[in-house]
Amino acid sequence: MPKAPALEARGLCKAFGALEVTRDVSLLLPRGARHAVVGPNGSGKTTLFNLLAGELLPDRGEVLIGGRDVTRLPPNLRARAGLARSFQKSNLFPDLTVRESLAVALTIGDRRGGTFWRRFDRSPGLLAAADSLAQRVRLEGARDVAVRTLPYGAQRQLEVGLALAIAPKVLLLDEPTAGMSAEETRAMTALIAALPRDIAVLIVEHDMEVVFEIAERITVLDYGGVLIEGTPEEVRRSEIVQQRYLGGHKR
Repeated sequence: MPKAPALEARGLCKAFGALEVTRDVSLLLPRGARHAVVGPNGSGKTTLFNLLAGELLPDRGEVLIGGRDVTRLPPNLRARAGLARSFQKSNLFPDLTVRESLAVALTIGDRRGGTFWRRFDRSPGLLAAADSLAQRVRLEGARDVAVRTLPYGAQRQLEVGLALAIAPKVLLLDEPTAGMSAEETRAMTALIAALPRDIAVLIVEHDMEVVFEIAERITVLDYGGVLIEGTPEEVRRSEIVQQRYLGGHKR
């Protein structure tokens, strides 16, 4: 029996008053997918992510994680179902170190609330797991650095680590390279490309070079609806995408 998709959206619709922001959007991410959602400002990308994450409820349509209908579940229960999200603006623990931040996230992910009442240095297994996660997001050299003193790019890498702490089946990355320097963008792109293939990754991203490097499929949104979905090459060659989004210049 074939495995259910990691993430599926079926005919999602969302309106705010008379403004229809999401129009019959469907997505299908197999396990291990690398999928990007792109489109001009106002095309509905953030609203779609909020619908998938449970920050908003759709007017119509369904969201499924691993074949389970989570359409009416709040974000915390979708996280338990296997969905993690990073946000466009960093949402971190500024007064903790990198290691402490990851340890807290791992504790939350394991729902071991009692750990908060014990010193982390008395939980060697937890610290070892935090160190392993720091290495995965390429922050092993900054484990004892306070989060507030990290460069911006490193803070975004840490945010990915916090999302990975719940061992997700699906990872939503919202503008992961926004505001980064060219060097930081390269580092984040490499980090995303190296994520385990048992995690399906869906990114909203404005940098098309990053999208074309990471994504295996791309959905282009326009006025809240799907303009086209296809492989990077199909999207790159699409005349309507050239006209509407890439300024008429093939890349």
